[in-house]
Amino acid sequence: GSAKCTDIEPNFFCDKVASPDDCKVACPWHMSSPAASPAKSSCTCNKGYTGPNGGSCTACVAGTYKDTMGSAKCTDIEPNFFCDKVASPDDCKVACPWHMSSPAASPAKSSCTCNKGYTGPNGGSCTACVAGTYKDTMGSAKCTD
Repeated sequence: GSAKCTDIEPNFFCDKVASPDDCKVACPWHMSSPAASPAKSSCTCNKGYTGPNGGSCTACVAGTYKDTMGSAKCTDIEPNFFCDKVASPDDCKVACPWHMSSPAASPAKSSCTCNKGYTGPNGGSCTACVAGTYKDTMGSAKCTD
């Protein structure tokens, strides 16, 4: 006959040649593929997920994100910020409160700790040490004489 072959729709693949029927197979969870994908390896991880093409994808953990499709690794949130979202498809960073710092890849506001010279609960608000007292460490320790 003169019928044309039909492209497999996006997010599916067909690895059979000269297939007389609809052989489409869905990409694994959290993966996408373009139309007419010829192999499972055409399936790539969605934004917010990482893993090998055609394999299985895992969610970026809190403190990281991935804003591209494919097998790239998740990116750490920069120091002094946190991100409490899992599988974040964008740079979800939120700044630590005033007078607080946090390490890279911080997964929660509680990762933010008071700077030297300030005291308060982790992730809370910090107050300056009063005159005549000091604090020479990061964290929630009290100011001392």
